[in-house]
This record gives sequence, C-alpha cells and structure tokens, in this order.
Amino acid sequence: YSEAGASACTECEAGTFSAAGAASCTACPEGKTSNSGKAGSASDCYCKAGHYFVDADTCTPCPENQWNPAMDSDTTEDCTKCPTGKITAAGRAASAEECHFKDCSCTKIEKPGSKKSTFACFCKNDRS
Repeated sequence: YSEAGASACTECEAGTFSAAGAASCTACPEGKTSNSGKAGSASDCYCKAGHYFVDADTCTPCPENQWNPAMDSDTTEDCTKCPTGKITAAGRAASAEECHFKDCSCTKIEKPGSKKSTFACFCKNDRS
C-alpha cells in the first residue's frame, strides 16, 4: 500500500492484504491469514491452521477435540482427533500439543457391605 503523498510502497503485515493503489491494508476475513507483503486481494488469504475451507470464501474451525496443522485445508477430513483422553476447545488447534487432558477430579465411593468400590468423576471440560 502507499499512504497519500508517499513515494514508496509499504508491505502489508501477515494477515492482511492490499489491492494495487490502496492507501492502507485490509484484514483478511475471519479464520484466514496471508503472508507478509504477498497478498493483493482477499482471494490471496487462506485458511489458518486449525481451520478448513467450507467453500471458496469461508473457513471454519476444526470440530471440538480435533486439530489441523495445515494451512489452506479443503475439508474437515484434514482435521485429526486428539489422542484418547485429551481435548481442545472448538477448533483453532494447530497441533497435537494443543490437545490437553481433561481437568477431572474423582472421588472413591464405597458401598456399605460391598467389597467393590466405584469412582465418580467430574471433568470441568467434559461436555458429555
């Protein structure tokens, strides 16, 4: 972009684009990003890691408890489930390292007259 009266152009930051002759940079649409200084239009913006394309213009986060390291993914099939016992918030996870164990606390329950014990667990992040 080139500010009014400036003789040189300035590169836009990552996550933005600028059309030829523009006086400023414009943010990429929600869920998309761009390379620094490389995007000349919104079509040069691509899905961020942790997202995938729903259609040509829309990126959506991977489903809850899934992650996706790839940029510019075309389908939810590119999203990978977290390892057993681990979760993520809805979308935006770009690596398996962003999957974390549920925050659980368990209590041992002993039934009178029984030799068997059971456990009751409550997990803060459990949505079941």
